[in-house]
Amino acid sequence: MAATLFATPALAQYNNITGTVVLPFWSANPNTQAGQVFLTNSGDFPVVITATFYTNTGGTPNCTFVYSGFSNNNTTVEPGKIGQISASCPTQHWGWARISYSRPWNSSAAVYGFGYRAIVNTNVVSEFIMPLNNGDPF
Repeated sequence: MAATLFATPALAQYNNITGTVVLPFWSANPNTQAGQVFLTNSGDFPVVITATFYTNTGGTPNCTFVYSGFSNNNTTVEPGKIGQISASCPTQHWGWARISYSRPWNSSAAVYGFGYRAIVNTNVVSEFIMPLNNGDPF
């Protein structure tokens, strides 16, 4: 009698690595500030991303978040691609964000991310970035 041990290729779809990273600060207003998050997938499998933004008081911001470079209804960053989330707010908003991810268990750590903020005033531009996960892949 032949027996096959551990031949369960369909099991891989259920064994995802999941986690959460925090963007400690974001801000945007309609005139002088741009708040963005960039997520780069350097791995060989798609990574599912869920980004939840909060105001400084923990509420829901009255903003529109525009997703670029994502696939699958703005939930997935494909291998070799960069996903960008930009905040568009009618008034000054600031707060923090929680970014959750899910990737196959057999993939290497794939996503690098950072938050970006630019302040533009008359003849002055100030920019800074905040790495997610201390700049390490997740």
